[in-house]
This record gives sequence, structure tokens and C-alpha cells, in this order.
Amino acid sequence: MRFFYITLLILGATLAVPDFAFAVPEFPSECGDIGDYELIDASLGEGDGDKDFIFAGDNNTIVIDGRGGDDCIVVGDNNTGNISGQGGNDVIVVGENNSGEILGNGGDDTFILGCRNQGEIDDGGGSAVIKMIPCLPTATSASGTYTSIQSVSLDSEESESIYYTTTNGTVPACSPVSGILFETAISIISTQTLNVVGCSGDGSVSDIATFAYTIELKTDSTGLSSILEAVFTPATGSSLSLTRS
Repeated sequence: MRFFYITLLILGATLAVPDFAFAVPEFPSECGDIGDYELIDASLGEGDGDKDFIFAGDNNTIVIDGRGGDDCIVVGDNNTGNISGQGGNDVIVVGENNSGEILGNGGDDTFILGCRNQGEIDDGGGSAVIKMIPCLPTATSASGTYTSIQSVSLDSEESESIYYTTTNGTVPACSPVSGILFETAISIISTQTLNVVGCSGDGSVSDIATFAYTIELKTDSTGLSSILEAVFTPATGSSLSLTRS
């Protein structure tokens, strides 16, 4: 999960964010206007029942309680502990590899959940929208320099997500207009960058995974590149001979 420090502009004046233990995270668009919320570092206390923006960083033991109101709760990665909105129409955004209960406790809640989280999710009544961010895939050939053509497949922990790719340096989107749906292995025959985006059925989109390949094909004494090996590889049970003139 990406975090950054922010400065708020209110009525033309600059208001410095207090010295929180955690960096203030990117404010989710689903929460509306950050100016409507009180900022609360999860290490310093609970919500006060109003509209609270409660946040925590990574690698912590946490207990977050919104105490009512329409809260916006954002948690990073690798945390342990329970998160509760306690009524109201809450937006709860959770990073990756967290464990613990996530409770809306009533209201029309929105849950935006990263990859590999463990624990019960309960909206506690009301109407809940649950969005699952796809896991980033791994590639069968890691980024690096190779002396032969690479056949690259993508492995994912999720069978529900699909992935779009590009090899021309552009950023793919979840559309055949701006990406190629990954279905079979991709042949990397020259220096290329493979960009990949994960897409879930609920419209959630992952970050971009990037795999950079440098292909330095060997050249023998005749000046022929090892690319011939890939282009003229015979099918099983057949034979192929080349005659150089």
C-alpha cells in the first residue's frame, strides 16, 4: 500500500498535518472529501463518533474502532488486529497480508480489500459492497538478462482474476483496447518490458507488475544467431536440417 505525507489547504491557509506515528495514506476517493473528516492516527486513539479518517501503517498490532459516524478507515500491510466501523456508512480499505476481523457493524459499508488477508468480514447488517483487489502475478522467468528466447507464463494465487499485458512499454488496462488478455505463454525474443495488470469481476484493478527482460542471443562463428534455434525447432517426431551455402 502506498503512503505519502500531505498538507491540507483550507480557506487559502496551509494546515500542517500533526506529527502522527504513521504516514498519512492516500485518501480513498470512495470516502469523498478529506476536509469533512477528523484525522486520527490509529496508534493515538479511537474515533469520536463523528466522521473520522482513521489510518494505520504496516507491520503493527492494531485495534481500530470508529465509534459510529461515517468513517473512512485505511490500513496498510502485514498488520494483526480487528477493525470495526461501529455503525454509520463506513469505507474500510485494507492492504495485504493482514489478519483479524473486519466488521462494519451496520450501515451501508464499502470494503476494499487487498490480497492474502485472513479473517472474518462481517457487515453487521445493512448493505455492503465488497471489492477484492487482485494479487499481483509472478512470472515463470524473473526479470533479468538471458542468452536465449524466454517463454514467460504468469502465475497467480487467484483463479477468479484475469490479467492484461503489454510488451511495448505502455501501461495496460482491463480492456482489450489497451492490453492483451493473458491466456498462453508469451515469447520474449528481444529486449522487452512486460507490464501486467490484474482485473477482478467487481471492477477492482491491481497495481502494475513489471518484468524487464534483456535478451542477448549468442552468435556462433558463422554469424548465425541462436534465434534460429527457436524459429526452426521441429515438432516432436519430425526432423529438420539446414544447409548453409
